[in-house]
Amino acid sequence: MLSGALSTKEECRSIVSSLQYPIPVSLCQVGKSSMIVFSNSDIDSAVDCLADKGFYASGQAYDSIGKVLVQSSCYEKFCKRLKEKISKLRVGDALDHSNDVGATTSKNISAIKEALTLNTHLSQFKSSSAIPDTGSYHTPTVLLDVQPSNDIWDEVLLGPLVKVASFRTAKEAVAIVNHSKQGVGCSVWSEKNSLIMQLTKQLNVGTVWVNCHGIRESSRPSQYRSCTGSMQCGGVDLLKLYMSPAATPRLSFSDDKIDPSLVKNFGKATSPALPSDKPTVDPEESVNRTIKLFIGGVLKRSANDSYRTVLSSTGAVLGSLPDANKKDIRDAVEAAAKAFPGWSGKSGYNRSQILYFLAENICRRKEDFAEVIAQSTGRKYDDGMQEVDTSLQRLFMAAAWADKFTSSPWEQKDPVGVIGITAPSQWPMLGLCSLLGPAIAAGNTVVVLPSDKFPLVAADLCQVIATSDIPGGVVNMVYGSQSPLSLALAQHQHVQAVWYFGYPEGCHVITKEGVENNKQVWCEEYDRRKWNSLVQGTGYTINRHCYNNKVVVMPPGDTFAN
Repeated sequence: MLSGALSTKEECRSIVSSLQYPIPVSLCQVGKSSMIVFSNSDIDSAVDCLADKGFYASGQAYDSIGKVLVQSSCYEKFCKRLKEKISKLRVGDALDHSNDVGATTSKNISAIKEALTLNTHLSQFKSSSAIPDTGSYHTPTVLLDVQPSNDIWDEVLLGPLVKVASFRTAKEAVAIVNHSKQGVGCSVWSEKNSLIMQLTKQLNVGTVWVNCHGIRESSRPSQYRSCTGSMQCGGVDLLKLYMSPAATPRLSFSDDKIDPSLVKNFGKATSPALPSDKPTVDPEESVNRTIKLFIGGVLKRSANDSYRTVLSSTGAVLGSLPDANKKDIRDAVEAAAKAFPGWSGKSGYNRSQILYFLAENICRRKEDFAEVIAQSTGRKYDDGMQEVDTSLQRLFMAAAWADKFTSSPWEQKDPVGVIGITAPSQWPMLGLCSLLGPAIAAGNTVVVLPSDKFPLVAADLCQVIATSDIPGGVVNMVYGSQSPLSLALAQHQHVQAVWYFGYPEGCHVITKEGVENNKQVWCEEYDRRKWNSLVQGTGYTINRHCYNNKVVVMPPGDTFAN
């Protein structure tokens, strides 16, 4: 496991590029937190907290406040008191306890000066303290009336700089914070409990502080969001990143290093595979099947309208497989993103009942699935039936877990979002169901790349999904060559996580591309995990990739202090 915090995407990319083995990576980009102040809050306490935490560690820590949203009805009052507070801040040696703001790195000072030069039209106020003649220091600065559409609003400027904007409704404030590239944390200032409880669920950040800021509890799990990264911070989940049960697959570092030529050629589109000889027609199939993409709950043809021939283990033609491209990936991700708010908003109990119904409908077609598995892979019919039975167990188990992801109001587990899944090829149904079930049970929407060797099983599964009350867009199936399609998923900015089960060079490339927008990346070689094993095919090792941890911190108060 490689874990850490870096300042820029270029540093993350260079580190991943230097890896010689496909090891798990959990990186984050340094960011700053946000603050939301409502008119019914204690304005004086909010101002004092901002003056303290906004310039904590000279504004260069992850829990330093970088952006402040103040409700319009109290905006002028808040800014007036903040100006009085900031003007009294003293800048100097941090070892001198009479000083409030210490030194800032020269690199961060240069970035702040450049940003201020490009935004001279914004009103601002600074501390009246004199800056020492020696050392690297910058005057604490507050920018007022910053529009969220301004580039400086989302720019990560480490240092003593705070940006303030106004909002009208709570819905508007949540939308501004959730559309930010920084998802470290956010403090909410209000005295209305019902409003606080709603915001703690809707804010897409790792930590939510209620009427406070920067309180750290290492025993409680939190996780960065958005472009800040996906690194775990605290709690048992952080320890489990470095541990695994004895029965789970482990990386072998005695193998040869990754072949650079394979890495270079990974993801390049290939022409549709045509049979070298005249294929034989399956005598049991009077009409060969034509598979279509399953996007947004509808069967569609591929954008380039090209197909590949699907052959059985004996070389007989079973049907035609659409050869999808990046346009189909974009359509599938768009459908998944559109379906995510509705699906994640359903209760865990509702999702579990839908998954139970899906498993029941598959159970009615067990013989058909077993026959397709045997026909495609060349295994015995009994082996195909056993794989179907195990797949049903995985779906029933995922349905049972659907309402168990919820936790206390102070430790929440939120769905990741849109997940791109490259399913393992050796288990066309079991590997797919073992990943699909937990992902959608947690409230995620998925774009699945089924086995390109045995795609008929996924095509039959789509027919069942379409009639099992699963809303359109929750599950999307895109067929074709897995290498270029999985690379397109990793490069898509609206995909929050990528699960890849394929070749070692693919694990290396997907991990590298996922760093671009700090996706959650889970890569394993296709033959490492035994999907028919109860330990490796189910449990925490899979479920932990299906949700993000969020911690809500609320001070106990002083009502019963004495």
